[in-house]
Amino acid sequence: MVVDLAEAYARSVVLIYFYFRPGTPICTMHACRLRDSFPELGRRNIEVLGISPDHPARLKQFETRHGLPFRLLSDSNGRIARAFGVSSRFGLPARRAFLARDGIVFWGGPASSVARQARKLIHPGRPKP
Repeated sequence: MVVDLAEAYARSVVLIYFYFRPGTPICTMHACRLRDSFPELGRRNIEVLGISPDHPARLKQFETRHGLPFRLLSDSNGRIARAFGVSSRFGLPARRAFLARDGIVFWGGPASSVARQARKLIHPGRPKP
């Protein structure tokens, strides 16, 4: 499946996060936290896309196993990661996350803050936990 990011940017705010591999403990935790926040993110018109260098079949298995309601995209050649300026080590992307709308990235940070950023999007007036 090919995903047109420009199309996604036009219809919503897009939370794009890069991660090493599906199934690793930290990557699983982040995906599940986003899954748990997904209903509220959807009400706020925020689309979530996870990107890793893994094969699409493996990503689909991970989506199914954890009941992820958002898409995981394969970036096997690293082109998307490079376009976002995401560094890599041993061929794996650094864990990074971005928020974009209308083709403009307006937030970028470590993927470890993906869940915190999701909470900020859901409850913008609340102080940080």
